[in-house]
Formats: sequence, C-alpha cells, structure tokens
Amino acid sequence: MTMRSLFDGALTMILYVLAFAAGTVFVRANYDLIEAHPLLVFFVGAIFAYQLFNLIPLAVATINDHILGQPEQRHKRD
Repeated sequence: MTMRSLFDGALTMILYVLAFAAGTVFVRANYDLIEAHPLLVFFVGAIFAYQLFNLIPLAVATINDHILGQPEQRHKRD
C-alpha cells in the first residue's frame, strides 16, 4: 500500500463521518426533536451520507492532489 492509498481511505472515512454528523444535526436542529428516536437520527444521517456518496471520492482526490501533489503520469508507449 502506498501513502496515497492510505490517505485516501482515511480521508474518505472522515468525510463520510462528517456527512453522517451533518444529517444527525439536521434532524435535531430543524425538527426540534430533543428526544428524537435514535433510528430516525441514524437513517437521516445515513441518507445525507448516501446523497454525498458521489461527491466524496471527488473531494478526496482533489484534496490529495493539493496535499500530496499530482500522481506521476505514466506515458503510454505506442
């Protein structure tokens, strides 16, 4: 495993957790459910993470390119 692949995995998990947390905060703030059922909070958090599913890999690649630099381009031989 390369450093880039390890960093990809860690950053992806962090972004999924943040998306899940955004969903739980959304339920608690907007619906004023102080004692919201834990399954409701869980499912709304999961829906937020699922909705961001297509954006998270793109964000990870962009962040990694800025932090770790561009990966080496391999030239095709004809």
